Amino acid sequence: MTGNQLEAHLVQVAQGDMSALDAIYREFYHSVYLLAVSMVKEPALAEDVTQEVFLTVRACAGRYKPGTNPRAWLFGITKNIARYFLRMSRRADQPGEEAMDRLPAAGELE
Repeated sequence: MTGNQLEAHLVQVAQGDMSALDAIYREFYHSVYLLAVSMVKEPALAEDVTQEVFLTVRACAGRYKPGTNPRAWLFGITKNIARYFLRMSRRADQPGEEAMDRLPAAGELE
């Protein structure tokens, strides 16, 4: 798919054409997934990132500025979402207040 074709599909998605979104998905799924897995290092998490990318494309296609690089726009979304997922997964690995509340008190350890 050329840049002009991708741009045309993005305009169509912005107008509600889900067949255009399907065409973008079929063409770019593998590339988006590979970028995501290279960033998050976990295939399952990369799948989640990839799905979120295409949901974001659907929701934000109207924000794409025709005449700019549509591939850069798509892969920029991918990078941003992958970074967001990485931040969230790191936070989930750190004990939060709820986890701290479930820790036994010092006197209960004996």
